Amino acid sequence: MERVGFIGAGAVGSALARALSRRGYQVVAVASASGLSARRLASHLPNCLPVETGQAVAQAAETVFLTVPDRIIPQVAAEVHWSPAHQVIHCSGATPLEALDPAARQGARTGVFHPLNSFSTSDPEAGCRWVRESFFAVESHDRAFLAELKALAHALGQGAIEIPGKWRPLYHATAVLVSNYLVALAATAAGLWSEFGVERTTALSALLPLIRGTCRNLEVYGLPAALTGPIARGDAETVASHLSALADYPSVLELYTALGVAALPLAQEKGGLTEKAAASLRKLFAEKRTPGKGGAAEWDA
Repeated sequence: MERVGFIGAGAVGSALARALSRRGYQVVAVASASGLSARRLASHLPNCLPVETGQAVAQAAETVFLTVPDRIIPQVAAEVHWSPAHQVIHCSGATPLEALDPAARQGARTGVFHPLNSFSTSDPEAGCRWVRESFFAVESHDRAFLAELKALAHALGQGAIEIPGKWRPLYHATAVLVSNYLVALAATAAGLWSEFGVERTTALSALLPLIRGTCRNLEVYGLPAALTGPIARGDAETVASHLSALADYPSVLELYTALGVAALPLAQEKGGLTEKAAASLRKLFAEKRTPGKGGAAEWDA
């Protein structure tokens, strides 16, 4: 991988470009829709120029990362004139490799390089650190290029996971479950605190140590040992009290019940839940009611 360029300078592109530069790769050109984010990113990279078009990036670099919104990856790939000297990579978790077919038809090697992490435009320096902590989902029909992408994943982060195209949507759904929906769960839980007079910001501050502790337990103890709480203990009485407390919030009750059912086999795997206790909990979940004195409360996610 010689000269590298980026089409798109958002959160992922900025983090990857910085990480590549710090590992000694020559990031020579970057373009973005508005131009402002490209100029900002280029100012932090040695010998990198902000350019106005994707074509200008392709003229300056052999390896080009398309870090643009998923929906326009095929459009951007089709707008640029590529050559067999190019390596074209998109960084989407769910978008198929075939989105780069316009480049492949012109002889370019194509691949997918998705960092399995959450990035924010508000702190690109932190994003660079997150790259080092990330695994990368990689794919390419070119086995030699695939090997290069795997080597790059080891150079920048924790390593590579090869995800064949047909499994990319399922892979990406798992990422959404543990990242985006964790945020939605936190918002739902914090929103409920308003019922006993605590504003959401304060509630989140109080809940965050619990979230961090759970993540720490997952990292240290793994699955299923990290599972704690009433389902892990087989405490049907406590679960029943939760179901009753949530009765006036049908959408939250449905969410709690679905996650409770999902936790049952994990609790049994851990060994703290007998079959009799599991059966009692299944019965509780099956018999849940969604009454209400006025329907579900609405919480911002």
